[in-house]
Amino acid sequence: MVKTNRSTTKIDMEALKRDVEQYPDAYQYERAKRLGVSRRGIGYALKRLEISRKKNVLTSASGCRKTGTFFGADRGTPK
Repeated sequence: MVKTNRSTTKIDMEALKRDVEQYPDAYQYERAKRLGVSRRGIGYALKRLEISRKKNVLTSASGCRKTGTFFGADRGTPK
């Protein structure tokens, strides 16, 4: 294993965990602003915590998007 000369992280990992629990649908730039760090730093820290990005757009605040489903004459069954 090769050891690199990296500086210690500025991000408080416990604060980041609390932020993820409190604001699960927040974007990385929002977390960065709240914690006072860079957006990319948040991305690296989330990766270290093994927290993946949200993949379900319906859980976001803008989840009220229309999907474009067209209904038949009876208005109950999709075409």
